[in-house]
Amino acid sequence: MAVDYEGWSPEELGDAWTGGILREVFEPVYHIRNGFELMPKESRFFYLPLVTDRRDAFKGMEKLKAGEMDREEAQIFLSGAYQETGYGNAYYAVYPELIIVMNSRENEEESQWFCIPGGDDFLMRMQGALSLWQYIVVKKKDRGYLFHVNTEKGKNLCFRLYFSHRPVWTETSDQVNILWQDDFLEIHVQGDGNPVEFGAADMQEHLPRPEQAVRNPAPEETILLSDLPWSVLEAADGCVLQKDACADTAFGRLPLAVDHLRYSRGLSMGNKTRITWELDGQYRGLSFWYGFDMDAWMPKILDRETIIWDRADKSISMRARLFGDGKELFCSPELTSTGGVHEGAVDLQGINRLELVVDGAVVSEDPEARVYLDILNPVLDL
Repeated sequence: MAVDYEGWSPEELGDAWTGGILREVFEPVYHIRNGFELMPKESRFFYLPLVTDRRDAFKGMEKLKAGEMDREEAQIFLSGAYQETGYGNAYYAVYPELIIVMNSRENEEESQWFCIPGGDDFLMRMQGALSLWQYIVVKKKDRGYLFHVNTEKGKNLCFRLYFSHRPVWTETSDQVNILWQDDFLEIHVQGDGNPVEFGAADMQEHLPRPEQAVRNPAPEETILLSDLPWSVLEAADGCVLQKDACADTAFGRLPLAVDHLRYSRGLSMGNKTRITWELDGQYRGLSFWYGFDMDAWMPKILDRETIIWDRADKSISMRARLFGDGKELFCSPELTSTGGVHEGAVDLQGINRLELVVDGAVVSEDPEARVYLDILNPVLDL
């Protein structure tokens, strides 16, 4: 199904902030929780596409005409097109040979639950909960099932599989613990950041074989400054240093993002931060990138019609400096804007104590104004 908005101007259609025809139709359908989301994900409907000028591509789809239905009519219409097959707020899709279940949030650490049919008379239903960045994919063949499960390092995943009678199963990894409990299999997966697979079937000959994982060659081992323990940490304004994530945790765990690129490794910190490491002369040098995290420049939304952009709301004058045994090794230029990402490098030969200092001024009428400087991929050379 798709939404046909032909005849409506962009102003009449509206957007995530100002409201409009699309918003009026979809607010109740997608259970919008605040005034600044347009069409968030929902178990059955997920995102509906908008009909573009390539109308031939949408020939085979039913159309919901924007503006022709009120909220209740839109809910009834969509519910008829997308029959409810299960319960919960996790995203799921059930196909003849495939089942997909996943947490639909993007950055917010919020668990979602599911209780959905298995698609046949042997696997009757699946039930459990998923946290951020967890998913389950089930491949079905005959009366055998191959389960592909992914969970983040340090986060376990538990769910239940209800069968019409006791199945046989394979445990292919120490990360997976499977226990039969009268009428269901209880699955516990220990998260280490790598996906795992296991099989279940009505009889031994139907058990699927786990598929051979395709792995990239192991990268050369690198030592990152961000992975080393620090001996001293001082942070002002209640801004806690974050490793491999943005220092702004108000909206959950956000990735490091500088100049429109995401980085998986590094440190994020606020103004007036000092960190000290004891290197004991073990390293020859340090190379890194640095810049302001894009999250520092997200808009501050007061209501549907009032948006304050941080960029126009404060001025910045900050520097990042590195000291080795009390001597300055590196000083960045004055940092005043989010444009670009900068490169840095220092000679660490003979250095026992390394100190990173971020200081300067952030001037704003808003006492809560913050900026976050990221030190990205800080690689140490032995």
